Amino acid sequence: GTVSSTGNHVGGGGGGAGAVGGTGSNSGPGKAGDGGAGVTTHITGSPVVRAGGGGGGREQPCAPLQGDGGSGIGGDAGVGPNSGGAGTANTGSGGGTSGGPSTPFGSGGAGGSGVVIIRYKYQN
Repeated sequence: GTVSSTGNHVGGGGGGAGAVGGTGSNSGPGKAGDGGAGVTTHITGSPVVRAGGGGGGREQPCAPLQGDGGSGIGGDAGVGPNSGGAGTANTGSGGGTSGGPSTPFGSGGAGGSGVVIIRYKYQN
């Protein structure tokens, strides 16, 4: 996602497999961009959402103005000096950023681990 250009110092959200990350907003107090949506696959026979983007952070530590993770599986941005949330395991989703301006700054959240699925046709 795109970073806001003036005023509120808010970041854009990370892109997901299904959509770009949201743009940080300059209007009002300024909300950081949400992570982009993931995509739903049926590889395992059941619908599973994978690869959501991480939420963007903002300079001023105000909840709930941090970006949310995409599709509920990307990591949410941290509030204040707290670290960002991790992406959901086995989805390949992005981690959220940390907020500021307090020091020490938190760190970005870890990306969710990926998964390898091998599917083949079994013959009797």
